Amino acid sequence: MPDDRCRILFDHASDGHLIVLDGVVVDCNQAAVDLIGCASRDDVLKLHPAVLSPERQPDGRLSLEKSKEMDAAAHANGFHRFEWIHQTVDGEPLPVMVTLNSIQIDGKQGLIAVWHDLREIKQREGELRDANAKMKQDLEAAALVQASLLPTVLPEIEGVTCAWAFLPCDELAGDILNVFLLDPKHLCFYVLDVSGHGVASSLLSVTASHFLSPDRKTSLLRRSGSSEDSHHAGPSEIAHQLNQQFQSRGSGGVQFLTLFCGILDLETLDLRYACAAHPGAVRLAPDGTTTLLEHPGLPIGVVSHAEYQEEVITLGKGDRIFVFSDGIPEARSPSGDFYGSERLVERITGTHGGELSRSVDGLVDDVQAWCAPESPQDDISVLAIEIAP
Repeated sequence: MPDDRCRILFDHASDGHLIVLDGVVVDCNQAAVDLIGCASRDDVLKLHPAVLSPERQPDGRLSLEKSKEMDAAAHANGFHRFEWIHQTVDGEPLPVMVTLNSIQIDGKQGLIAVWHDLREIKQREGELRDANAKMKQDLEAAALVQASLLPTVLPEIEGVTCAWAFLPCDELAGDILNVFLLDPKHLCFYVLDVSGHGVASSLLSVTASHFLSPDRKTSLLRRSGSSEDSHHAGPSEIAHQLNQQFQSRGSGGVQFLTLFCGILDLETLDLRYACAAHPGAVRLAPDGTTTLLEHPGLPIGVVSHAEYQEEVITLGKGDRIFVFSDGIPEARSPSGDFYGSERLVERITGTHGGELSRSVDGLVDDVQAWCAPESPQDDISVLAIEIAP
């Protein structure tokens, strides 16, 4: 290089620099010597460029063939930048970001190749991929645990049919639901929705479901001070106890849950229910008319002294009850429109007379179609109960 200042910059650059004329390395700096693993600059100049790359690049193409395309691009555009796998004299892979600059020296067309070492970056990327893979495995395992808490076996009750659908928007859901016999005369069911998404919401929903399990000593389904299964708590008492159990603590933001809980007397068909800031259930009568079972109530986990009102209705033959999370009415189309409660009721009414499970699945399918081509951005839960006509 004629200019001493340019020579200083070339020799002391932290990235490897090589000058190639007519396919031969004619000069390089110390950084290139160190990258390649040679003892001196003269050792590098003795090497044919072909030995500085493995036979094939990660995409499967021959290095010799692909390098010609890179050189041609640099000559055509003045420079060309790309990732490349070179190798040291010991055959160790050497991932670099290559910048080829087209030059003219003594009337000859050549290239200055600048190699920026990517080994540390690639190592970190590999570690990140491994960590992501491990996290994905953990999330999938947690999702299986969460799925195991759903009612895989529905209660077999003469004259009563149950159906449900559960569609999480991520691996883990903030929704959870269940339906089970409290005793031979009472059917309990609930849909629960924790604010937010992800691991924290899922952990809270799973924990809440444990407290609502009839098989656990810590179950909130038992009336306070009673150990007899027949002395179960009512829906409003269940909501109250759950609220006492899950008051928000700490400075990490308020996390709360909504709940619709019902207990059906299988002899009288009286349905007692309580709603804690959850969307109201829909009652579909045999003649196709609908009623919204909706009553005000604070979310669980926000105010310790919250009161929850209990309502009672008597179901008739052919009546259906649909309980769902807000992931259905608040589902958005690509244009941003909500699915909405009116459309939800219309869809439920339109399934009047059909099989209950098909009505539930059809509602979920309709919501997915509403959001298409995107997926719903919130968890979707539906639980339905039908009294035989």
